[in-house]
Amino acid sequence: MPDEAEDLQRIMQNVQQDHARLQRFHGVTAAASQAQRANVRLAQLEKINEMAPRGVLAAGVVTGKGAMDLLGLVPQSLGLKSSAGTPEVMRKLGELSDGDIVRLTNGAASKAELQGFLEAMPQLGSSQQGSRQVLDFLKSFNARKIALASAAERYRQENGTLDGGFVNEVAAVHSSMPLTPPPAPQEEMAAQPPAAAPSLPTAAVPPATAVPPLGA
Repeated sequence: MPDEAEDLQRIMQNVQQDHARLQRFHGVTAAASQAQRANVRLAQLEKINEMAPRGVLAAGVVTGKGAMDLLGLVPQSLGLKSSAGTPEVMRKLGELSDGDIVRLTNGAASKAELQGFLEAMPQLGSSQQGSRQVLDFLKSFNARKIALASAAERYRQENGTLDGGFVNEVAAVHSSMPLTPPPAPQEEMAAQPPAAAPSLPTAAVPPATAVPPLGA
């Protein structure tokens, strides 16, 4: 009897691990799908940015909240109300651990990368060039999501599942596709003070599905 109970317990643990790994795979692929949809919106914003003398950020077309939507991180994904503004989102991000952020983004970004980007936005938002740098960062972030999905599919075909070894694939993608928020152009910042942008309604781009730790 004890042996049967132990065998059953091991079977249940394996089932739970397989389920978690399947969730992880679906989360990574869902994040890539969200990124592809967001890229359509970013292409539109790039065209608008070229026509806006001070860029889409200064024009209020994209705000901090709008950028979070394009990242696939709507307030609800952080446990906040949908009406939460950028200050609340930034405070919540500050409370989360790096592991929490990695899980939240399905392995696509670290806490430092997200915080650095959102903190740079106000300085970059006063010029067309700065807005272009923000859009470039968002496109790079999406490219990383798509690359992670490709890596996940390749790893699953080779290993049967996304086990703990997949974290090495994630690290390789991060290393080859760094996300470093660009510095604000000082001369343009001095010439044009940052504009206060209105809140952007929640975008139609859904957040990526959160998944268990990538190293589980």
